[in-house]
This record gives sequence, structure tokens and C-alpha cells, in this order.
Amino acid sequence: MSRQTLLCGHQPGFHHPGILAKRVMQHAAASSEGTSSTWILVDQDVGDPGAIRFPDLDAQGVLIERTWHAVSHQTDHPTGTSPWKNDLTDPPDISPQMPESVGKGLRDIHRSLSIAEGETLAERFHHAQENLLQERLAGLVGPTPDTLKATTILRNEPGMSMLSSILDAPEACALAWNDAGRLVPRSARTLRIDRADPRRTEVPCWTLDDTGRRVPATVEDLHHHLDGTGEVHPRAFLMTAVLRSTSTRPMIHGTGGGRYELVTDRWATDFLGIDLPPISVVTADLRLPLEAPDGGVGGLEPHEALRRLEHDPWPGDTTKARLSEAIRNAPRRSEQRRRLFDEMQARLTIERSRLAPQLQALRKQSQTQNSDAQQRRIARDRTWSWPLHEDEALRGLELKTLPLEG
Repeated sequence: MSRQTLLCGHQPGFHHPGILAKRVMQHAAASSEGTSSTWILVDQDVGDPGAIRFPDLDAQGVLIERTWHAVSHQTDHPTGTSPWKNDLTDPPDISPQMPESVGKGLRDIHRSLSIAEGETLAERFHHAQENLLQERLAGLVGPTPDTLKATTILRNEPGMSMLSSILDAPEACALAWNDAGRLVPRSARTLRIDRADPRRTEVPCWTLDDTGRRVPATVEDLHHHLDGTGEVHPRAFLMTAVLRSTSTRPMIHGTGGGRYELVTDRWATDFLGIDLPPISVVTADLRLPLEAPDGGVGGLEPHEALRRLEHDPWPGDTTKARLSEAIRNAPRRSEQRRRLFDEMQARLTIERSRLAPQLQALRKQSQTQNSDAQQRRIARDRTWSWPLHEDEALRGLELKTLPLEG
């Protein structure tokens, strides 16, 4: 791979337009600069690429979100080691009132998966998406880049070099890793240090247990990997550290990856003593033409009015305050305190019964408001898989390059 190669990548699956923007930018930059491109297939990931979310209408005409489980996937098993089982399910039927592109997109996904090649889940989904991109958006994304699987990069020279550095000082590696992870909370799983048995100190890798499930790797697992008796895969920040060290060109990330690379940069500087090349951050927003109820017009929210009336049905009165004060002033665990509490609950029950029609109306208003808000969230969603959109809308995708954080 050339030191001028433009690097970009993602987990296998049918990406949303914000991720598609990375591929569009990669093609545009490679074309204008005359450089090559490599797509990193993040196949040590355990996400479920077959869980295809899509919008629909229920029997009452309410906008809802559904999920088509196109294939089965075992939890915590990497897509790059999960075999393709040929268990593809049919795409679901959807409401005829939905945009035509949604149903067509689901059928396109099914068709592309049924004719794609690949022995693993990751390979199959990658090949299926690539075929569909070339069929529908070849001018936008350009020719298929070279593909590099994340599960293989620790066997190339830069990967082996970093593994050697980790084995030379695993505790220092873990300390620097854990410290860097604090830059972006919840971004990096803390590495466990075992000073009583250093072989059990964790390294920034994954390995597989006897069932094929992904689990944290230790120094001992790393030795097994190097002597050919085991296998380890890089965690995300080690993966991008290896990759970015192989090219002088900025690696292309989305907004999430852009934040996470703050951790990669800190760890590489503090532990490896190297400054990695910069990154580029790009995204795009594209929404389906979905209709949802308008928002409220102000005033007291129905659920807040319901809460107040249920718990203090004497608005403008001091009844609840006086009863509560009497309970607080009564001796703790006394008969008097229990009697006052029971009296307040009885009076509340009577009032709630009297106000039942009003309370029921507020409950209905609250449910409607919650449903309307949920429909608006679905209508605003920008993360539907790109095949669900019209090609014309995708070709008009407006890329947004963002400043780096830090």
C-alpha cells in the first residue's frame, strides 16, 4: 500500500448517508489528487449488519420504526469470523403510503445480498453493498477501492511493529491507553492491569473464546498470536493507529470517528512516541420525505398537567401542603404518622375518582403528544440505510467537512 493512499472505512453493512459521505469524499479526493484509495472493512466489529431499520405506518396510520432482520447474527461474534449461513429472509411488506424508495431499497438490499459473494458475514455484506453502489451510484462513489480487512492488519509489518512495542511494555501501554481514553468518556474500554500475573494484563486487542465470542485479549493471548497458536484482532484505536502510520494522507472519518481519534493520537504520542498524520472529518444530512404531526404550541404540557393533577388534585389550595406538613411533623414510625399518611391517600383517592374524566382526557392527550413526538423523531432521522433513499437525492448529497476537535 502506497504512503499516499487515501484511507477510509467502516463496519460492514448498508451505511446511512452520513457514512456514505466518507466514500464520496474519498473518491473525489483520490480523483483530483491522482492517488489510490483503500477501504478498511472493520470486520472485528460485533454489530449486526443484518438489522435493517426502516420507517413504516402501523394499522392506525402512525409513523413507526421497524427492523428487518435480514440474516441471523450471534451476539458478541465478530462479523469477520461469523460464517455466512445462507439464511437470508425475505424483505418485509410495508405500507403503500410510504415513499416508494423505501420498499425498493429493502428489495435492492435483499437482491444484492442474495447474489453477493463472501464466506463471512462481513465479506458478504461488503460485497453486496459495493455491488449496489456500483449499480446505483457509480458516478458518485467511483470504482471500488482496494479492501483491507481489520482482522488481518496485525499481521502486516506496521501491525507487528506495534505489537512488539506493546509486548515490550504492556503495563505502560495499558496505562497510556487508559489515560488517553479519558479524553472521550466511554470511548475506550479500560485495560485491566494484573501486576500479580503480568501475562494476564490486557492489551488493546480482542481475541476469541472457545465459542467464537469476542473477548478482551491479554499478554498471553498476544504471545499465542505471534507464535501462530492463537488469534488477536485490534481494538478500534490500535487499528487506526496502525493504518494511519502507513500513509501520509489524512484518513477520512465521520463525526464519531473524528472525536475518537483524539484518543488514538494521545496514545500514539504518549506510548509509541510517534505523531500520526492528521485526519479529515466529513458528514452529510439526508432525510426521507416522511410526514409527522406538528409540534405543540406552548402552554402546560399534558403529561405535566396530568402529573400535577394526579399528585395534587387541589390546585390553588393548600390541602396537599398542610397534609404533607402534618405527616412530616408527626413522630417517625408513630401511629399518628401512619394515620395521617393513610388519611392523605384516602383523600387523594376520592379526588382522583371525582376527577377521573379530566384525568383520562389528560392521559389521552399525553399519549397523543408522546406519539406525535416519536413520529417527529422518526421523520427527522438521518440514519436510514442509503438504499432507502432516491438516487437523485443521494447524488445531491451535500458534504460537510468539519473542524477537528481538541
